[in-house]
Amino acid sequence: MNLKSAVHSILAALMIACFAVGIACNASSSGNSDDASAPAEHGKLGLNVNNANQVGVMLTEIEMLGWSKTTVDSPAEAQVAEQAIGTVGPGPLSIPVSAVQFSPTATLTASDTNNAIISVYKHMTSDSGAGVLLASASTFTPGLDGGTGNWTAFLNVNFTVVAGAFVSPTDVITVAITKNGLGVIVPIGNLALFTSNQ
Repeated sequence: MNLKSAVHSILAALMIACFAVGIACNASSSGNSDDASAPAEHGKLGLNVNNANQVGVMLTEIEMLGWSKTTVDSPAEAQVAEQAIGTVGPGPLSIPVSAVQFSPTATLTASDTNNAIISVYKHMTSDSGAGVLLASASTFTPGLDGGTGNWTAFLNVNFTVVAGAFVSPTDVITVAITKNGLGVIVPIGNLALFTSNQ
């Protein structure tokens, strides 16, 4: 089963199972079907489950793998050695990486001198050498080499994904943080890799 078929199967299962999680799935009555002023039916997730487009958009981006950064860097110039954060499970041979995001729990001030670069790699079972870069985020100011700019707590930081990046089953995903100048403290947060069914 390819990724697109799997997503469609998930979508169908979600529509069938939505009663079990308390989402209102009742179709509009025939008497209200032509009433443009009638409010749309929304479930507990704020989603109109009678609108396939809204459900489809929710499933367009699917999280493949996540990692929790549980400690802050101390001191600021301390680098974080490359470490494994997970292994890609069963699936198609080439799963595209559509987005990588980090959700920090605190602020970070961008700098072109004292900064951090967070890099995400894949290590293939057939490769015993250096990993292949998938995405990275540099805490430079905006406009300099794709700098992220300042971070705000609990707002996603988007990484720059390498064009054509993909992962395959059994690939080991790693992350590393390097520093420039006096460095910067990278706060605790959650990293997520996403794929797309489009």
